[in-house]
Amino acid sequence: MISFAAAALVSVLLLGARPAAPENVADDLRYWYYDIHDPFFRREKSPAGETLWVNARPQSRPLRFAEPKALETFRVFILGGSVAHLFEISGGTRGPTLAQALERRLPGRRVEALYCGMPGYDSWREGLIFDEVLAHEPDLLILMSGNNDFMPNAGPPSQWLTLAYKTRRALGLPPPRLTKSPGAGTPPAPEAQRETFAGNLRRMARAARERGIPLVLCSLPRRLGHPPNAPLPLWEKPVFEGWSAWQAGDLAQARQRLGSFLAENPDSPTIRHALGRVLEAAGDATGARAEYRAALYPEPNPILRRVAAEEKVLWADLEAAFEAAADGASLESFLPDPVHWYRSGDTLVAAVIAAAFQGAPLETAPPLRPDPAELRDTFWKRLATAFLQSAASQTSGEGKGRLSEEPIAQFDGLWREDPGLMAALEMKRAQVAAAYRESRFHMGVSQDFESMWPAGLAHAAETCARRGEYSLAIRLFDRALEARPGFTGAALLRSVALARAGRRTEAAAGFRALAPLEKDFPEITLYRQALGL
Repeated sequence: MISFAAAALVSVLLLGARPAAPENVADDLRYWYYDIHDPFFRREKSPAGETLWVNARPQSRPLRFAEPKALETFRVFILGGSVAHLFEISGGTRGPTLAQALERRLPGRRVEALYCGMPGYDSWREGLIFDEVLAHEPDLLILMSGNNDFMPNAGPPSQWLTLAYKTRRALGLPPPRLTKSPGAGTPPAPEAQRETFAGNLRRMARAARERGIPLVLCSLPRRLGHPPNAPLPLWEKPVFEGWSAWQAGDLAQARQRLGSFLAENPDSPTIRHALGRVLEAAGDATGARAEYRAALYPEPNPILRRVAAEEKVLWADLEAAFEAAADGASLESFLPDPVHWYRSGDTLVAAVIAAAFQGAPLETAPPLRPDPAELRDTFWKRLATAFLQSAASQTSGEGKGRLSEEPIAQFDGLWREDPGLMAALEMKRAQVAAAYRESRFHMGVSQDFESMWPAGLAHAAETCARRGEYSLAIRLFDRALEARPGFTGAALLRSVALARAGRRTEAAAGFRALAPLEKDFPEITLYRQALGL
C-alpha cells in the first residue's frame, strides 16, 4: 500500500506555486540525502552593510531576515514537511495570516514569519533545520511534522550513502540519479517507527525549552474518507460479497460481510475504509468517522498529542479544528488528498496556532469553505496527480495488475467538478501531460508520463463504471488496454462493465480470455460466477 508520504510529494504538484523553471528533483539523491548536510541558510550582506540570512537549500521557500533582529521584531519559524512548505504560500490566504493573527496578540510587535518546511522531510531531517533555526533568535517555533515519518527512507542516510556523498563531492561529481530508493526493503516495525518519531519530537521540544523558546506542536488534519492507495481485496470471498452488496444498495448485507472479514483481519485499511462508506451511507456519521480514522496508517497525531502533553509544549489541534468545520464524516471539501489542505484552509490554521500561542481556546473559528477559484486553478494539477497515483499503485505487491481505490476516488471527485471535461478525458492527454511535467516533485523514480497514461485511463474507466456510465467506461478501458496490453485489472473490469451494460456475449469472451489468470487473480472467478457467465 502506498503511504501518506506519496501525497506529501505530489502536494507541490497539487497546491504549490508554479516554479519559474520546472525541474524534477524528487528522484535525485541530492534532495533526499546530500543537501541535508549543507546549511539551510546562507549569509549575505545588504547594500547598506547589514547582515542578512537567506534560504540556501534547493527547493526551499524564499526567505530573508536580518541579524541582529530589530527590537520590535517577533521572529517565528514554521518547520515541517510539505504542509509547512505550502502553508500561506503565494499569498493564497484569504483571511488574516499567521503573522496578522499573532500581531493582534502582540501589541507593538512586528511578526516576521519564516517558512522553512520542506516537502517529504521526516522529523529527523526537520530536526537538522530546527537545530540551525535555534541560532537565529527565534521567538516562536511552529512544527508541523509526522506525515513522512513512516517511509522506508525516513531517518539518517546509511553509511554508504554518506561516504558516497563525501567522495563524489570531493571529486566534484554530482550525485547519481536515483534508480531505486535507498530506503527500499524491509521497513522498521511500526512500533519502532513510532518511537523514533516520538524521540525526534522530544529532542526538539527539549532543545527549545532549554533556550526558553516556546514551541507549538500541531496535529495534522486528515481527509477522513479518502481511501488508501491499494486495491480492495476482492479476491477474498467475504470482501467480494460485501462489496457487491454495497454496490447493490444492500447496506445491512455489506456491513455484515465486511465486518466478518474485519473480525479476522482487523488491520485492513481498505476494508476499514469500505465499511466507513457503508456506515456513512446508512447515516452513522460517528461510526463512519471511526472506521475512516482506523483506515489511516500511519497515524502521527496520537504521538504528537502525547509528546506535547509530556513535554508541556503548546498544542495546536488542527485536526480537531478541521473536523469541527466539516459537515459530515469526510473532509473531502477541504483536503484534496489524505493530508494537505487547500489554501483556503490557511486562515483557520493561522487562527488555531495563534490561539495556542496565547494559551486560550479558539473563540470563533473562521469559516472554512472551498474556494471555487482555487478548485478551478488546481483542476489540471489534481487530474495529473490522479494519473500519478494510478501509476504508483501499480508498482508492487497486491496492487500490481489491479486497480486501486485512491485514484478511483480522485477521478470521481474531478468528475463531479467538471463532468464534461472528464467525459472527454481520452482527448486531453497533452493537457494532462503538461500539468504533470510542470511539477517539480513526484514520488520515487522519474516516471515517463506515457507509461502513466494507461494506468490513469483504467482507473478513470472504473470511475465511470461505478457511476453507471458503461459505454464511456468500456471506451476508456479499450484505450488503456491498447496502450498497455495484458493489464489484467483493466481487462477484468472491462468484462464486468460489458456484462452490466447487457453485452454479455462480449463479456463472456473477455472472461474466457482471462481464464488462465484465475489462479493469480481469484476475483476473476468470483466476478464470473456472480454475473452468471
